[in-house]
Amino acid sequence: MLQPENTDDKSALLCLPDDALIQILGYLDRKTQLMLTEMHIRFLTIMPNIWRSRYRSVNITPTDGSYMIEKDFRFFIGSLQNTLNLLWMQIEMKEQFEILVNFVFPKLHDFSFITNLGNFCDADMSKMIKAFPNLRTFSPQGCFTGKYFERFHHLEHLTLTHCRTFEVSYLIRILEIRRLKTLKLGVFERNKIQDIDLPLDGTKSLEVLQCNNWEMRKWFLERLKHLTHLQQITFCGHVDSDLLKSVLLSANRSRVKSLEINTRSISPHEFYSVLDLNIQFETLKVKGSIVILIGFLPYLEKVRQIHFINCFFIGNSAFQILLRLKSPEILTLDECYFSFKDYTFVVNDIAKGRSKTLHLYLDSATGASRFTELRTEVVWKTEGEHELFQLHKKKLEISKPPEGVSIFFG
Repeated sequence: MLQPENTDDKSALLCLPDDALIQILGYLDRKTQLMLTEMHIRFLTIMPNIWRSRYRSVNITPTDGSYMIEKDFRFFIGSLQNTLNLLWMQIEMKEQFEILVNFVFPKLHDFSFITNLGNFCDADMSKMIKAFPNLRTFSPQGCFTGKYFERFHHLEHLTLTHCRTFEVSYLIRILEIRRLKTLKLGVFERNKIQDIDLPLDGTKSLEVLQCNNWEMRKWFLERLKHLTHLQQITFCGHVDSDLLKSVLLSANRSRVKSLEINTRSISPHEFYSVLDLNIQFETLKVKGSIVILIGFLPYLEKVRQIHFINCFFIGNSAFQILLRLKSPEILTLDECYFSFKDYTFVVNDIAKGRSKTLHLYLDSATGASRFTELRTEVVWKTEGEHELFQLHKKKLEISKPPEGVSIFFG
C-alpha cells in the first residue's frame, strides 16, 4: 500500500499515462480515491477529472467516504460544481450544508435532501437559491413554511412530504407563479385546508400528484377532469374504495395504464371492486395481500397484466381462478407464499379458450405460510404442452408498488 512518506514517483502506477491511470482509479470507491489524493500530487491533480467524467448524479450518505471529513467533502463537491446535474444528500451536520451552498452549481437541476436536524428553515432558502440557480426538482426536509420557494425560477417538480410546517398560503403563491409538473403533498390535515382552495390554473399543468385523502377530497377530486396532463396519482396513507372509484370517475379516462396497490393502504376486498368500473385496466400490481379470489373473477377479466408481489395464496382455488382468466397475457408471482407444497399446471385446460399466450413468471416461491419461519420450495409441475401457455421459472423485472395506492394513466 502506498504511504505518504515512501511514495515513489517511479512506481509502476505513477508511471502510467493519464488515460490508463484514470481508468484504473475510476474502479475505486470514493473513500479510497480521497485517501490517494494525500499520497501524491498526481493523484490530487487527476482525481477531479475522474469524478467529473463519472458523476453527473451523486447520492451522498453518512457512510460515504467523501462525507466524513469536511475538507474531503469540500474537495469532492467543489470538483463537480460545473458538471453535476443531480444531488441527493443525507445531511447530519449543518457544516456540510454550508460547504455545499458556498459553491454555485449552474447545471444542477435536481436537489433532494433528508435530515434529522431541526434547524433547517426559511433562512436557508436564499443560500440554496443562489447555489442552485437552475433547479427544476426540489425535495427538502426541514421547518420550511414555503417562503421564497417561488424564487426557484425554473421549478417544475416539488416534494413537500417532509415539510410538516409548510403553509398553505405559500403553496398557493407557488402555484400562482410557477407551473409545476409534479406536486407531492401528504402534509396537510383536514382542519388546515377545509376553507381554502388552490388556484385551478396552477394545477392544470400537473403530471404527477401525490396527496392524502383530505387533500384529494378538498383540492383535487372535483377538478380532475381539468387536469388533462395528469399521468400519475399516488395516495399517502389509507384510501377506501369509494374514494378510489370517485377519483377514477372524476378523471374521466377510458384507460388506466396501471393500478398499483399496497394492501396496507386498502383492504383486498375493496380494491377488486374498483376494477368493476367501465375502464380498461392494462396492468394490476398487488403487494402484501392474502389472495382470495372467489367471487372476484369478473373484475379481473379485463386486465392484461397481473402482478402479485409478496402475496399469500390460500389453497389451490385462488390459483385455479387466476388460470381460468382468458384476458391476461402476463401473470407474475414475485416472492409469494403458498399453503401448498406442489402444483400441477394442466396446460391444455389453461390454453383452452385463449386467443393470446399466457406468460406465467414464478420467482422465489415458497410453500410455507408467511407467518412461519419454514421455507419449503413449491414443486411446480406441468402436464402437456401448448403454445398459448409459457411457464417461466424466473423473475420478471418490474417496478414494485409504492407505499400506498397509485394510478398511472395511459
